[in-house]
Amino acid sequence: MPRKLRGSRKPSAVLDCKLRIRESLRRQIAQAAEKNGVTLNAEMVRRLDESFTREKQDALEEVTRRLENVLFKAESLVSPAPATNLQANVDLARLSEHAGSTV
Repeated sequence: MPRKLRGSRKPSAVLDCKLRIRESLRRQIAQAAEKNGVTLNAEMVRRLDESFTREKQDALEEVTRRLENVLFKAESLVSPAPATNLQANVDLARLSEHAGSTV
C-alpha cells in the first residue's frame, strides 16, 4: 500500500511524534501533568497548542495597536488639535466678557 503524502492528512488526524527533550524539561511537564490530572502527552499537547494561541493573540493585539495609531493620526488630521480648541475657548470667553462689559 503506497504511503500518503504528508499534506494529504486530515487536520484532525492524531499522529505519533517522537520528541527529544532534556530530562529536566520532561520532569517539569510530568509534574504539571500530575498537578493538572492529565497525561504527560495531554500536558505537552495543551502547552504546544497554547503557545500557538498566544502567538495569534499577540499578532491580533499588534494589529489592533497599529490600527489605533492610524485612527488617532487620522482624527488629529480631521479635527483641530486640543491646544487650538483650548485657545478658541479662551478667545470666546474673552469676547463674551468684553461684550458683556460694553452693554
